[in-house]
Amino acid sequence: MTPKQRIDYIDLAKGLCILLVISNHIDLGEFLYKNEHVSSFFFSFRMPLYYMLSGLFLSIKDNNYFDFVQKKINRLIVPFVFFVTITNIYSFIKHTITHSDFIYSSPLLFLFRENSYGLMNNPLWFLFSLFTTYMLYAALHYLFHGKKTYIYAGTVLCGCIGYFLGKMHINIPFYLDTSLTCLPFVTMGSIIRNETNLLYGKMSKSFCIGSAAILFLITFFLCGDTGSIFTINSYDCNILSLFVTGILGSTSILLICKAINKLLIISYMGRYSIIVLGVHDIFRIEFGALIREYITNVIIYEFILMFIVVVLSLLSIYILKRFFPCFVAQKDFIYFNR
Repeated sequence: MTPKQRIDYIDLAKGLCILLVISNHIDLGEFLYKNEHVSSFFFSFRMPLYYMLSGLFLSIKDNNYFDFVQKKINRLIVPFVFFVTITNIYSFIKHTITHSDFIYSSPLLFLFRENSYGLMNNPLWFLFSLFTTYMLYAALHYLFHGKKTYIYAGTVLCGCIGYFLGKMHINIPFYLDTSLTCLPFVTMGSIIRNETNLLYGKMSKSFCIGSAAILFLITFFLCGDTGSIFTINSYDCNILSLFVTGILGSTSILLICKAINKLLIISYMGRYSIIVLGVHDIFRIEFGALIREYITNVIIYEFILMFIVVVLSLLSIYILKRFFPCFVAQKDFIYFNR
């Protein structure tokens, strides 16, 4: 495959992942996630899936760390700053028109606060956390000269350190604590690509769906009635459950998407999931408050709000990738000649 060719089912998996994120932000434990065990089931792999998908195409070629860092700055840090800026502009305009409180969300507030709750458009924390996770992987790659066995062992150690930092309620700026915990999920994505035939290999639909069902059942059984909050690196479950359910649940989604291959709208959202991540929470907050005034039925409320958020996110994709491609990871914004 050439670098420009896309794998349809990976876009579908990213689309399902971002829909899970949106549904969680819309629901807030009122309907879909009201049952504690069901909530724990989805929580166990929703964020790990995002990290694992990000690791599927992780590669550092010929020890070219400079280009690797530059690429990740363009793909993650530039969109992070862009969406924080857009959020502040929107908040200021709203404040000017409606005289509501101006909620200023500085990038530094995201990076140095214990968590991003209370900041407008708080899902943006993930972009910087993923960047930090990539840098941890690059550091291990450099330290061990690309030797996979040592990198994998270092990954496990980092995951354990991150987990126990969370258990001791020790938070580190730049989401480094969460990134340490989630490094094994990113590395697992790399392992799936390089050590298995799951990514490119041909598999029957019945095999994919059957395997996914088994893995989902195991995940559902192991997740327990506990919550994992990756934003603040807080985990009620034991360390084995955290990583096993995260990997198994994420792999299940991959297998299901491999069997389906493509769903037009969801796959499209997955292809531009960074844009959806950057805008959906603003739409959720503003239209959610408006709809609440007229609709009290939780199911109808969530269905309508989901529809509005998805439609506006699709519109945002069209506008932002056309007029601001360098700021939303479609083209490079920063380029250093060496």
